[in-house]
Amino acid sequence: MGFSSPPVKPSQLQPFPPLPRLLRPTLIPALHLTQLAAAIASNAASASGGTPTITFCGDSTSTKNANNAVAQSENLFGQFMRRIREDYPGVSIRFNDRGIGGSTWNDLKGIPNFAGGITPPSWYTVPSQPWLQTYVKPNAGIGNPGPDVLVIPMGTNDSYFIALSNIRTVLDIIANTSTFPITPDIIFVTPHGRTPNNGDLSQNGYQMASGLMRSIGIAGPTSTGSTLFTKRIGVIDLGRMDAMSRLGFDPCVQYLTRKMTAQSGITAFPFAFAQCDGDFDLQLTFPAQASTLFGSSNAITISAGPSTAGGSELCRVRFSLNPTNIIAQYLYGPYQSTVSANAPIGTGNVTFRVSCKQSHLIVEANGVILLDQLVARPGGYFQPTLAMTVPPTGASMTVDAYSAGSCIATQKTLTDAQMWGGQIIGGNGSPIDGNAINHESSYGAALTIAAALEAVRFV
Repeated sequence: MGFSSPPVKPSQLQPFPPLPRLLRPTLIPALHLTQLAAAIASNAASASGGTPTITFCGDSTSTKNANNAVAQSENLFGQFMRRIREDYPGVSIRFNDRGIGGSTWNDLKGIPNFAGGITPPSWYTVPSQPWLQTYVKPNAGIGNPGPDVLVIPMGTNDSYFIALSNIRTVLDIIANTSTFPITPDIIFVTPHGRTPNNGDLSQNGYQMASGLMRSIGIAGPTSTGSTLFTKRIGVIDLGRMDAMSRLGFDPCVQYLTRKMTAQSGITAFPFAFAQCDGDFDLQLTFPAQASTLFGSSNAITISAGPSTAGGSELCRVRFSLNPTNIIAQYLYGPYQSTVSANAPIGTGNVTFRVSCKQSHLIVEANGVILLDQLVARPGGYFQPTLAMTVPPTGASMTVDAYSAGSCIATQKTLTDAQMWGGQIIGGNGSPIDGNAINHESSYGAALTIAAALEAVRFV
């Protein structure tokens, strides 16, 4: 007597809760808080010449009254103070609020756009003076102590148009000893999102900004082209915690899915590949075109531009001939890295591979590794595209393999309404705090800000 077994069902990975212990240590005191440690060990070593000082200078999320919360203890400024004091009990530490609502990295490098709607805070007494060089640096004339740590929560208002050049300029201003005689430690706080329900999409590119700031912390300031700032940058990854708890995915952990295999005869350029969540692996062949592919000064670029309207191409790999060898450059705005390795052009096929896994980029040509390093790059959803500056006659491409990254799923523990608050809840008509747009309620802050800070140790 026979029997039939039930069909085998594919396994399904279950979402996991966004517990703080899952986060990588992106702020390590021995690497990122060396000046704070020196100032605490001896107040004479402090940038203020006395009490160790931590200064916040970012957008509205960095200010004392940011969140329309039931108490100042609930917002980022208050929660950060609590965590520092827990790790340094009994130590006197001064906290300075130099944040400005509505600001961007472009504002921080110079004078905020007060004419465009940004309101100067009470301490910004001369609006014509630059922000960093007047109100953040040591300035005895206005009673401003030098910072040992600069905490920079920024990027929400930069959105799709965050510029690496602005971040690089800010870092070099901070590294200039004529402005900051003692270079402070830097902590980036990655931005989170805003409610999608009010129709304002101006801050929807926050994932791009969050990914860029995160990658600079991982790859180091040299990945930005910064010529003066050399210290490592710590990161409090609020953007990642928000994505894990409210949006249901982890932007830092992705898996690859094969999208194309052995597709030949592609002759129309530029050629766009399937969308990815940031990570991708691309292997290409230009069959029997070694003698023609780079003719007439042609260059081949594989770019990662946002698939969402409103952005522009952000980073790309550029292949060219110099003069008989293939070289590659990684570009993010200005050239960020020139690769010294050469790949002989040969006489037959030309092959390329570009693999991007978070901040790790590997570039190959004809089997030779031209680039293998950490780079600064944005986050968010992207559509890799191959283009040619001067496509040669008869150019034909084969996609040997293309795999696109997808973020792993996490278990949502927070709704938009719980996160941003500002609504009437419960039978007694009690309001939940928050501004219903982009400042957390106390409940939302507990599951994002407090959770992200619990993953950090300051000593």
